Amino acid sequence: MFKQGDSFLHDWDDHLWFVFAGPDARDQLAISNFTSQKEGCDASCLVGPGEHPWITHDSAVMYPEARLSPSSMLQTAERRQLLRRQPELSRDLLKRIRDGALKSPHTEHGIRSLILNERASGSPI
Repeated sequence: MFKQGDSFLHDWDDHLWFVFAGPDARDQLAISNFTSQKEGCDASCLVGPGEHPWITHDSAVMYPEARLSPSSMLQTAERRQLLRRQPELSRDLLKRIRDGALKSPHTEHGIRSLILNERASGSPI
């Protein structure tokens, strides 16, 4: 089972991916990844070395690549050994990522709504 704060690597991608919202009523999770911080990147949530064991240089959350993914798809990929779990995100980092998703102009409406609904339902993050 995947939950908010879980992180993982795909076999086909060298970026660290993570779950930052959900599951929703359809069992979908909001996922995104970290990318190297470059000029012009979305600065809604910047992450420095050491904020997660995988992060070794200045990075940013890639909100343009954020998407809703069925939880079952991640579970199947894990069973088939197409992804490998990594250490969980800290609660503070997860909160900053969620706050950044609400600020970013690149966050999909469905993800923004999911976070807002979770907060309205009493989510502490």
